[in-house]
Amino acid sequence: MSVEPGLSKSQLDKLGSRLRTSTDPEDADLVLLDRYRERFVAMNDTVLEELQELTGVAIESRHKSVPSIVAKLRRRQPARLSAIQDLAGARILVWDLRAQDQLVEKLAGRYPNAVVDDKRRQPTFNYRAVHVIIEAPLPYEVQVRTLNQQTWAQLSERLADRYGFELKYGGGPQEVAAALAEYSEFLAAADRLAAYGIKGASDDLTGKIRSQVERLPGVMETLRIR
Repeated sequence: MSVEPGLSKSQLDKLGSRLRTSTDPEDADLVLLDRYRERFVAMNDTVLEELQELTGVAIESRHKSVPSIVAKLRRRQPARLSAIQDLAGARILVWDLRAQDQLVEKLAGRYPNAVVDDKRRQPTFNYRAVHVIIEAPLPYEVQVRTLNQQTWAQLSERLADRYGFELKYGGGPQEVAAALAEYSEFLAAADRLAAYGIKGASDDLTGKIRSQVERLPGVMETLRIR
């Protein structure tokens, strides 16, 4: 991966280390980080145009702010600035798991060096989606989410605003974190049922959904944002 002009990969990671460990980062380091970030933002329009032509669906552009990058460096241990792959990216919503698989396959075909990170079976702190990291030529993260996955992610963000960002990473009030995890499981099961239908669903899946539906009112009451 190419880095900020004038900075080697080692120097970039040293910059990240300084930002991570300093409670009051130097202005010069923040300027360097912003220049590095701007390189990702600058390629955004070109990649979005390619993705639009490829998919023909609405695409949401996204990129991290300087404070968000610093927060991520401090949250992940160890963390290397050169290894962060989501400084810029896009989000695409699809109806269901089948459409998600089809779109991921299309992206992988268009970008042969893409890395696919499937977070559906092994979610990250109950977050489910498929991330496709493409080289454009810098790393660019395309998040592909079903509508249910998007619903959960948006709720998680709103709850994190209320209870603190730690909720998104396994912290926060235990009862809220547990309810958020159960809601993620319910939506994932609903996605599988929608994709394969009642006839194609296993007894385990249908039984799991029945059990979760019974508990859902209590779960949603815990997750209600007042």
